[in-house]
Amino acid sequence: MAWLLQNHLIIKRELCRKKAVAARKRARARTEKPKKRIRELRYARRFDFDPRVRALISASPNWYYWEQDKDFRFTIMTGPAFDRAGIDPQHVIGKTRWQLPMAPLGNGGSWDEHRSRLAAREPFSDLVLRYVKPNGEVNFISTSGQPLFDNAGRFAGYRGISKDITPRVWRERRLVIERTVAQILADAASFAEAAPKIIRAICQTLEWVCGAYWKLDEQAHRLLCADIWSADFPGSHEFLAATRQFSSHPVRARGLVGRVFVKGEPMWMRNIANERSFGRAPQARAAGLRTAIAFPIKDGVRTIGVMEFFSRDTHTPNPGFLDGLVAIGASIGHFARRLQTEAKLSQFRAAMDASVDIIYVIDPLHMRFLDFNEAACRRSGYTREELLRIAPYDLVFRSREHIEHLYECVVAAGPAGVKSETVERSKNGDRAYLEMQHRAIQLDGKTAIVSVARDITDRKLAERANERLKRLYSALGALNEAILRSRESAELYHRVCEAAVESGRLFATTAFLIEPGSSWARVVASAGFAPGEIDDVRISVDPTVPEGRGLFATAYRTLEPCISNDYCKDSRTLPWHDKAHDIGFAAVAAVPIVRDSRAFGGLIFYAREKNAFDEEIVQLLKRMAENVAFALDSFDRENERRAAEEAVRASEEKYRNVLANMNEGYFEVDLKGNYTFVNDALLRMRGYRYDEMIGLSYRDTYDPETAKQTRRVYNEVYRTGKPVQRVEWTFKRKDGSRGRWEQSVQR
Repeated sequence: MAWLLQNHLIIKRELCRKKAVAARKRARARTEKPKKRIRELRYARRFDFDPRVRALISASPNWYYWEQDKDFRFTIMTGPAFDRAGIDPQHVIGKTRWQLPMAPLGNGGSWDEHRSRLAAREPFSDLVLRYVKPNGEVNFISTSGQPLFDNAGRFAGYRGISKDITPRVWRERRLVIERTVAQILADAASFAEAAPKIIRAICQTLEWVCGAYWKLDEQAHRLLCADIWSADFPGSHEFLAATRQFSSHPVRARGLVGRVFVKGEPMWMRNIANERSFGRAPQARAAGLRTAIAFPIKDGVRTIGVMEFFSRDTHTPNPGFLDGLVAIGASIGHFARRLQTEAKLSQFRAAMDASVDIIYVIDPLHMRFLDFNEAACRRSGYTREELLRIAPYDLVFRSREHIEHLYECVVAAGPAGVKSETVERSKNGDRAYLEMQHRAIQLDGKTAIVSVARDITDRKLAERANERLKRLYSALGALNEAILRSRESAELYHRVCEAAVESGRLFATTAFLIEPGSSWARVVASAGFAPGEIDDVRISVDPTVPEGRGLFATAYRTLEPCISNDYCKDSRTLPWHDKAHDIGFAAVAAVPIVRDSRAFGGLIFYAREKNAFDEEIVQLLKRMAENVAFALDSFDRENERRAAEEAVRASEEKYRNVLANMNEGYFEVDLKGNYTFVNDALLRMRGYRYDEMIGLSYRDTYDPETAKQTRRVYNEVYRTGKPVQRVEWTFKRKDGSRGRWEQSVQR
């Protein structure tokens, strides 16, 4: 535009110079002939340019200069653009613009707005005109002009410059069509909805009269006229009828549509009526159709259809516009392919949504979900939009590298696919166990992974619960063994905690006792925790303090187990949430140790997994606590028995010392009459040793008559319980000699 303005200034200076010369001449004329004023306008006169201006216009092949008189008739038309376009300026001189075969582009071709501006003597700029050359070819011209006034201020006409902007108009039309088609495709729900709108939009943008869309019937290998649009013009109905008769047009490289379809390239026919290969040429000639263009609709490299358009004017082929049609055809083809893919996916999705199993379709290259069913949304807790933004490895507790390796194995496995088990993480943090079958498929020429997953959470939890139950039964057995081996309560508490962790495979276990005269609990044993890890834990049974409203305190007061299967979300355990996060446990069971209907302590069991303690496991833990209480009772009874035995032993020892120092004989017999105990004095009386006397019957130490008397006395004492004092009997010594003694007998 800089050089254009420069040319305009040069021309303006030249005109000003000439006006000054003319003014001086008129001044002289008035002096010589004051009553006569002659002014002549010639329709064709020589315009004497400054050589520099003429050189500048000659160097601009698309520009020309013009002047008009006060009636808007051209008086001067000069410039190389006429020679380049093959136009004789003499055919223009003496005519107005609206008398020439041209019209404004837009406003329906009306001159009203332009003529109003001329009547107001206003300058105009970049008025775009559609000009039909004598050979019927259409060009586009941009013209700008300024009004002229004589020295008296009277309107004398217009002058200005014009330029052939045909290439620019085609570029602008190409951009408009590209934007319009893109908008139509973005708003359309189907190709059947988009196709007629695209045809009409292109026709109206080009100001052409009709267009049609041909699609391929793949089974019959024929082209069918699927959509058509036309303005109302003479001969249009006959041409449209002929187009519809070609609806079963075989695919071959003849005619406009066939050649474009087979070659896959756009085509521009300058005069369609003269094309022998065009089957509808007679109808086109009758309808006054001249130029036709067609471009392929491509799905990648495959042509799936053709769009054609017709004009009643002649247009010179524009390569840039044809290139734009190629891009437009590609975008339409991409839209059609996308709709087909979406239709297939919609059918696939309908089948998937009917399945109770979870189904994912994954792009392994870009690690993103392509599709999934409603079961996947329900299981994960994400909406469809959210799930499309999540990578597959974000749902499972696996790294991207692990998932990429899995998909590589799936592709390598072929139709057999790969089975796996994984843990899926839902939006709210819950975990689900999935049994998955992966298989690689081809989707639009690209590899995709179809993963069908079955929720096996209940089965897995049952298996894990059974496993925990087995381990806890093992822990119960280890506890019973600990009870047998333990000799005191402190040892028992340690063995119980170790059994729960080592045999029960729990994360940790602690034993708490309430300090006498206090409401605070102290740790007496623990297993599973690092040294000092729970030294700062404070637990109370006083409900007025936060530490006294937790699981242990509740179990202590209710004498029943208290469970939290999601510890860090339990409001009762708020004082210890930070500790749980730091250590890493998720579920806790507190079980009281009860003796004589009163709790004095308890066991607390810790698990890393949520929902680790079901009712059956809790009952087993309760049995463990009951066994501990029973063991403590046994320890007390054993201690009492030992104390009693110790007292008896002490008493017997004292008793034996007394008997040993007595001068009188003392003996004890059982119900059979055999001696079970004798003192030293009696042994000296009888002459026996202790081992000889024990087990000997009293009958062997008396004669028969005395033995009968002795038996009667013993039976009477046994029967009545009354002692007999001072009975004299004769007895036999070991050596056979006789002796006599006095006895007192009691039971």
